[in-house]
Amino acid sequence: MKKGFTLIELLAIVTLLGIVILVGMPSLVKSTKKANEQRIARFEETIEDACETYAANEKIDCLLYENYTITFEKLITNNYVNKDLEDPLLNNTIENLHNCTIKVCDNYKLSCKYKNQQRTIGVDKKISNRQNLFVKSPTATTNPGSDLDGDGTREHPFATITKAYESITNQAGTIQLLSHIDVDETIDMAEKKNVILTSDTDSNIPYTINRVANFSKTIINHRKGTLVLQKITFDGHSIPTGDNTVVQTKATLSITGNTVFQNCVGNKGSAVKVMSKGKFTMENGAFKFNQATSGGAILVSDGGTFVMKNGIISHNTSTSGGGGIHLENRGELDLDGGTISNNISSSGGGGIHLANGAIFNLGGGTISNNVSSSGGGGIQLEKDSVLNIT
Repeated sequence: MKKGFTLIELLAIVTLLGIVILVGMPSLVKSTKKANEQRIARFEETIEDACETYAANEKIDCLLYENYTITFEKLITNNYVNKDLEDPLLNNTIENLHNCTIKVCDNYKLSCKYKNQQRTIGVDKKISNRQNLFVKSPTATTNPGSDLDGDGTREHPFATITKAYESITNQAGTIQLLSHIDVDETIDMAEKKNVILTSDTDSNIPYTINRVANFSKTIINHRKGTLVLQKITFDGHSIPTGDNTVVQTKATLSITGNTVFQNCVGNKGSAVKVMSKGKFTMENGAFKFNQATSGGAILVSDGGTFVMKNGIISHNTSTSGGGGIHLENRGELDLDGGTISNNISSSGGGGIHLANGAIFNLGGGTISNNVSSSGGGGIQLEKDSVLNIT
């Protein structure tokens, strides 16, 4: 007959097991916590990498789209992430986490309505602090601007855009106009800075940058960095500028909001010239009543690219081709939206004229009611130019 454990022996075993559990429990908890933290970190890294890849492929510039968001659905649909990826914190696959958005330009902040959870991914990826600088005419009746005594604040604004541009020290700045500005010297943007030039964001008034009499040079010579124009009117006041223009870019230029170029007069591209592989994106705005020998409003040359997504190019004129737009020397136009209408050329291409290997990719938009005296009322192609319709 086998002998069982005595009560004392059982108590000793239970006591021993208790000691083992007490000793091992903190390590077990710590190990479990560490494993869970690693799972969360891997998930966050996967989502962050997917967002970065998406933003890079879609060319999302955080200095331009500060509130841009991406959804899990968009990442899944475009194959940037697997639908079965599980969020350890919300304890569900991302396919089931609806109404979740990732604020790409705000430290990848993930916001989900599921269980009302919200957290931040990639907190070490800080967006550069953007300086806010203010400019006001030195002839303003109240609080006039001054480059000598001003410090660029709203209370003590600068008198010129040049001074504000030179005062941007951390590579990213917003220059706000507090009044109409008369320009009598070129604003040279030759540093790798990301700049937004806009009218006062606290006001609904779109201020005007005026070309003054006898000033025939380029108003903004944009050579490096990113320039975004918002809610500003550029008025050339029909002053002839020869080969010069209002804005010449060899870098990355965008117009968003209600930016208008009007009454500009020149030889080629009286309002905007896109040169030397520069890129100009038109999100909105208007070009109207501008005149040039070729490219009544816009010239794209030397490998430059013009992307038109929205806006209006209308009632511009040329005498030598391209009442609205002239492209030459491998210049490229991507037309995805917007309207090109009522432009006139006495030579060819009432709306758009292409020459010398220029490329036109037509994916959307409207081209209508343009007039040419010698062919191609809407579009004229010549000298090895290419039209792609998608």
